[in-house]
Amino acid sequence: MMAALSDWYRQPHDFEWVLTHRSTRPLHSVVRAVFAAGTLLFALCSVVMLFSSHGPSGTISTTWVWVLLVVQIMVAVRWCIGPMPGRRGFIAFALFGDVGLASMLVLYDPVGALIGSVLFAVTGAFCTYFLSPRWLVAHVSFSTAVIIGFAVYAHRGAVEDPATIVAGVLVVLAGVNGVPLFAHVAWTAISRDARRAALDSLTGLYNRRGMDSALTDLWEHAQQRRWDVAAVVIDIDKFKRVNDQYGHAAGDRVIVSVADGLTEYVLATLPVETDRRGRRRTDTAAASVTSVLARTGGEEFLAVLAAPPGDIQDRIDGLGPALGADDARPVPVTVSIGAAILTPESALREMGLPALERLIRSADTMMYRAKKQGGDRVLCTAL
Repeated sequence: MMAALSDWYRQPHDFEWVLTHRSTRPLHSVVRAVFAAGTLLFALCSVVMLFSSHGPSGTISTTWVWVLLVVQIMVAVRWCIGPMPGRRGFIAFALFGDVGLASMLVLYDPVGALIGSVLFAVTGAFCTYFLSPRWLVAHVSFSTAVIIGFAVYAHRGAVEDPATIVAGVLVVLAGVNGVPLFAHVAWTAISRDARRAALDSLTGLYNRRGMDSALTDLWEHAQQRRWDVAAVVIDIDKFKRVNDQYGHAAGDRVIVSVADGLTEYVLATLPVETDRRGRRRTDTAAASVTSVLARTGGEEFLAVLAAPPGDIQDRIDGLGPALGADDARPVPVTVSIGAAILTPESALREMGLPALERLIRSADTMMYRAKKQGGDRVLCTAL
């Protein structure tokens, strides 16, 4: 039990995966609407409590309520009309929800504060699906401390008997923190399996299923920037001889070494990408929309690359030396490479995403031509 919880807590969290997964992309508007509505719910409760005997009183308290109300409306509008936030935006929203709610509840009497603590469930739901286990634990710890603090406040005020206060706190904690924790553990396991299902278990590259989803992002990125797109098919020469002579374990090691070499080369030759502030990006986020690497067969790989016009040919030419015979490999092998380039001016671009299928078939044809010419070479064509 503790080992499972420890494994869950240490899980790396991909903030972008939830939003970029094919099944969740159509739900972006729904997600924004849900959290905009949740923010407005906070605002509505704050206003209603101004007229409650359990709510805030005094000029300073009332002013703070109105200040928070304005901020909450601004945040709700941001959810409605702005793009989906990134990692920092998610964290900022969670902090705003927790700290803002706590600052409001301290203005209420003990009964109002305990009732209002149920709103921590809204932030908890957000943390469940969009933040890491560490941030969820931070939220749970904070909300638990606040709720217990209000319980002590209620006990000292003698507003209810101790048994009623304890029972109320347990009910609130179960709903506010128990459900998000359980849901996050399950969600983490499911999302981890979903990510693994898109990857080849031997090399860690995409399999065909994962490749299809990733190609959509690459194509849209290239279309927006009017970049060249290239499909590159790579096949290990005389691989059957490797298996027959050295065994399948050695063959697997050769496949992994070629996959690693392909990954290293592509990452080292990424086109320059900049973020919203003009800073250079050469991270995994940039790689995911400019290159898709997949193992498409036993000893066959596919790389689909996007780059500014004029750059992509050099990247293709460099693949041969990068993946050629290497004494560091378990067994020295060569590769046959076929490539096809789709320029922004090509009429095939008007086909949309199906143009990639034709591009890949052309690259496959060039790879077989390279093999027929003896292998250990790169052949390229343009469409």
